[in-house]
Amino acid sequence: MLLATPRVLANVLVNGDFEAPAILLPGQSQVGPGQSKLLVEGEAVPGFESFIHSIPSWINSYSGGVRDAGLRRIDFSGSGTSQYAFINNWETRLSQVSSISVSPNYSYKATIDVGMGGASKGGKFQLWAGRPSVANPDDFEPGAILLGEITVGSAGWNGFVPDTLVPINQWTTVTIYYFAPNTGSVIGKPLTVSCLTSAPSKGPIWWDNASLIEGISSDPPTDAISREVSIYNNFASTIPTDAISREVSLFNHLSLNSATDANSREVSVFNNLTSTSATDAISREVSLLNYLETSGLVYVIWTGLSGTESYSNPGNWNPSSQVPINNAFNEFNVTIPTGFTVHDDWSGFGTVTDLTLAPGANLILDPGRVLLVRNAANIGGLLEVGNATFMCQTPVASFIGDAAQLRVTDSGALRFSATNYVGRGAPYNSELFSASGGGTILDLSSLESFDDGWDDEDGAAQFHTVVAGDGALLDLSGLQSLITPAQIEDRIDFIAETSGALRLGAFQSITGAALARFIARDGGSITADSMSTSEVTLIEVLDSISTISIEGDFELNAGSLLLASGASLSIGGDFVNHLSNETQHVAHEAILQLNGQGNQQLEVAGVDFGPTDPGNEGNFGLAQLLIGELDHPTTVELLDGVDNGNRGENAQPEALYLFGIAGLEGYVVANGSTLITHGLKVYFRDEIGQWIDLDDLIGGGRNMMNLNGGVVMRERPGDCNCDRILDMADVTYFAEALVDSDSFASAHPVAISWLQI
Repeated sequence: MLLATPRVLANVLVNGDFEAPAILLPGQSQVGPGQSKLLVEGEAVPGFESFIHSIPSWINSYSGGVRDAGLRRIDFSGSGTSQYAFINNWETRLSQVSSISVSPNYSYKATIDVGMGGASKGGKFQLWAGRPSVANPDDFEPGAILLGEITVGSAGWNGFVPDTLVPINQWTTVTIYYFAPNTGSVIGKPLTVSCLTSAPSKGPIWWDNASLIEGISSDPPTDAISREVSIYNNFASTIPTDAISREVSLFNHLSLNSATDANSREVSVFNNLTSTSATDAISREVSLLNYLETSGLVYVIWTGLSGTESYSNPGNWNPSSQVPINNAFNEFNVTIPTGFTVHDDWSGFGTVTDLTLAPGANLILDPGRVLLVRNAANIGGLLEVGNATFMCQTPVASFIGDAAQLRVTDSGALRFSATNYVGRGAPYNSELFSASGGGTILDLSSLESFDDGWDDEDGAAQFHTVVAGDGALLDLSGLQSLITPAQIEDRIDFIAETSGALRLGAFQSITGAALARFIARDGGSITADSMSTSEVTLIEVLDSISTISIEGDFELNAGSLLLASGASLSIGGDFVNHLSNETQHVAHEAILQLNGQGNQQLEVAGVDFGPTDPGNEGNFGLAQLLIGELDHPTTVELLDGVDNGNRGENAQPEALYLFGIAGLEGYVVANGSTLITHGLKVYFRDEIGQWIDLDDLIGGGRNMMNLNGGVVMRERPGDCNCDRILDMADVTYFAEALVDSDSFASAHPVAISWLQI
């Protein structure tokens, strides 16, 4: 069987650059320089003339006549007055069904430029076999098949670990490769390119310069991330199961001499595998099958006898017959012993079956290299990846010894699926894990436990660090437990700096004698699924451009929370403060944002001094309390479930003080959000410095009021017995109040307040 001849080598998408004039309804006008216009159907929509109807050749859906997507002609990273598309809604698409369908044995390459103007944005670029649903183009028709996907995110995005970290205000090109099989349900389906936003991405994602090319390329992808995705999505980590795919896989992976057409490629692969001749396609195919099934596992060890550090020099290995990169004949189990440094300079990408990097050994991937470990990778030394890719995402990936170090720089990617790490033997004052540079990813999302319980047995202060910097992403989203050093003067620091993003998991156990410091500085962001602190925990945001986000509950059991002026802490669940020492809670010049999707609780902890500056080291206060976000409201309930040492006589409840910041008042409710005080006191300072009792604003005889686009209420309507639960018991209380309101008010003074609306 001969490989098919490519039909098309040009972009088959129409209006892939989005420069075609928008489709308009009567009264609408085109997008002018400096403008951004949404999509709308229906002249009854307010501001109809400020919209456009649709984007030529691209499919989108509408909601209530308006779609928060459209075209922009605003200068972005050198775009000048050129036009590009944007999507602002969660989980919504912009798609184009191409003019071609999936053909057997053809390769497909889809690319698009992605831009993001801020942090915490995420989305996906996808290639589908099939069409979007007519009823809802945000979905696909039954039977549609997702052929490939590249996920993207900007700094601070934590919805998933992106394949590509997109620098803010910079166009980034992402690419999907797909090679069609000989047969299967995918054949004959139309190819669709689709851009999809992800929840809870904050603000628009921009798209430009989309293309789809059909053909059979003789070159592997040229960038590390695309190679990585291509290998895993299309060639996987096993030998393809059909002859044609095996031929193409062999050609792309064995670094054979280039051939410019399908026939020559087939012959080239065949000639490199056998010294005999076959005169027809079937014979060549059968011969290839026989050779592919004769591989064996070869154990090799680095000797360095050639006098160089070159991986690709056979003289550095024992046995020295060939370079240990998997091929059609052999697979390799590779060992690099203690004391050696090896540079992986193998041209392009390579695969090994097993790899052991002994403690005290160094493996450095040179720029542009890709090394995949198909089975077990045992890392005990220093693994350094700069503008290259290393991957071992198998259940048998592991750290060995107690001194492994990982370093990724310059848009490199390192993905390693070990579950446990011990750093007790790592050099003092060194980085255990580090990622730096825009687009760099260090993916350790499988790591569950981190043991850094070293003991230097002296009084000198030593440290270890885990660092994400310069726009890189370091993913520890599976991490749940940490052991800190054994001496109290030592520490371990988890640092996000200079726009770097550090992703943590559901952190529930932090033990040991020394401090574990979680530090965001110089625009860095730290995100955790949830966190429960201990006495050795220090959480610190050092400036107003850095953030810490807890997606779930935050229990400040012990330790310290130190937030600089203007710094931000966001929490998606409950915030429970167990501290009793105000000096451990320095946040009275910082911003707390509660932005979850359901009810949230906030513990109040300050002494109730009334509407005046409380002093008291900040009195567990905040600069501002932000509740919800625009278009994403939430409900926050205050509680005083913990005695923080500030209750008054007769157990007078504690209070919340909001100091304001930089001439702004201390209290903000986002549109549609609700604050329920449950009778607890909230004092805030307005923009002129005057302290105000929130109760006074609500007024006597009322239960609720509108404030700053939201709602403040003392009790939840219908909760007649004020137990924070709406149930049949509330009906009994309501009936009592109707029968004899004076008697009910005397017996139930708290419950009567909401009835006096």
